[in-house]
Amino acid sequence: MLDLRIAFGALAITAALALGGCVTPGDKDWRASPRFGEGRTYALRYCAGCHAVEEAGPSRDPVAPPFRTLSARFPASALRKRLDAVAEHGHWNMPPIYIVPAERRAIETYIRGLPAAAAARKTTL
Repeated sequence: MLDLRIAFGALAITAALALGGCVTPGDKDWRASPRFGEGRTYALRYCAGCHAVEEAGPSRDPVAPPFRTLSARFPASALRKRLDAVAEHGHWNMPPIYIVPAERRAIETYIRGLPAAAAARKTTL
């Protein structure tokens, strides 16, 4: 009887540890947000001319990073600042895109919700 309790206890601990690695406290289901769909719409409208904004495929401009890589490259606050700066001032090879803050937040939500971006965040934790 005691051996059975120890075995079940060990199994429960193993399962908890295994599942605990799947979701971390900083994870969020970005796709569940209404902003995710809005962000995709804005990304297709404003950004897809150069960037790969979908879950797969290359960027039209080879120096424009695919959106699915941006979340791994920039932590949350840095990504937001980067989007704000690029929207207002442009970048060395990119003109400013005049979008309001709500559109930028929606694009940020979309970027953070892309599957490759979510997987990259989990592997860097």
